[in-house]
Amino acid sequence: MGSCVKTPEVHIHGRRLTTPFGLLGIDENALSFAFGYTLSKCPDLLRYFLRHIGLGGLRTHILGNLEISLQRHGHGQQGVTDIELYLPGMLYVVVEAKIGMSIPTLEQCEKYLPRFKHHSDCRQRLVALVASPATSLLHAFAASKPDLPSLLTTFQWMELIPVCIQLLATNPATTEAGRWLRAFHQFLDREYVMRAFTEEVWIVSASTQPLWPNGMSYYDTHVNGRIYYRTDCHAKRPLYIAFRVGGKVTHIQKVLGVEHETRPADFVADLQGASLEWATQPHTIWKLGVPTPLPSAIPTDDKAMRGRQFSCDLDILISSASIREAVQRMKTRDWKRG
Repeated sequence: MGSCVKTPEVHIHGRRLTTPFGLLGIDENALSFAFGYTLSKCPDLLRYFLRHIGLGGLRTHILGNLEISLQRHGHGQQGVTDIELYLPGMLYVVVEAKIGMSIPTLEQCEKYLPRFKHHSDCRQRLVALVASPATSLLHAFAASKPDLPSLLTTFQWMELIPVCIQLLATNPATTEAGRWLRAFHQFLDREYVMRAFTEEVWIVSASTQPLWPNGMSYYDTHVNGRIYYRTDCHAKRPLYIAFRVGGKVTHIQKVLGVEHETRPADFVADLQGASLEWATQPHTIWKLGVPTPLPSAIPTDDKAMRGRQFSCDLDILISSASIREAVQRMKTRDWKRG
């Protein structure tokens, strides 16, 4: 039998290095370089990206001729592109990447337009790769360039995390595509720290019925074992999880991390010997912090809602008299956000 040999940790500028991409840094350029390189190594991710921006339908063997350029300088005042994808006679894509709350300016996008004239025989896209929605940019571009309504589109960094998770199932770690896909996902999720969450508070129900005679309940495994687990909802990235027990919510727990394709029994020792088949099956695991009491218990106030799950912002939850009220207020806020 072989033994697992511990290897030294590597730190760069005080930051722990866990993937080769970490050598690039953790700024905007590092992120776009990592994405461009992973596109070259993982055909499934490349096809997903192209399909998402409206350029699907190309087979893998054809995409093998694609040229991916990073930080390509244009002539004169044409600027520097973050990523360019070029397949002669078939497609030409310019990606302008932004992080944080930044989005490309209209002036930036217009600088790139002369490049497209040299590739008029290709299907074309100008992609704003952003962390926050860029609908204002789309409207401004459409008004400024009404003859190019389909050229500019947007893609959000956050969308890459769930799609990477989905592709891990069909790209084993033993393959080159699988190794680089895992490295990119880990860089996004742990090293770069995308800090992207899909909702602030995820409200879910938890049964207090014992899972085996005199054993733990689901609620015990969640609150005392400090994990939540499901075989679906793998793309959920809440900031907090609130468990509804007995028709009310009394605590929230911060999500400290997410693990995929992991067994609940690996986290809760009592599940190991409980002969529960599901506990040894792959799940998505949300690792949780210490329960934090809410100022007051929040009842569901609607029997029809008790078995369902909901999401809302934290300020709405703690200022609502019931879960039903919080859900309605959140719908109004989402509508106002557009």
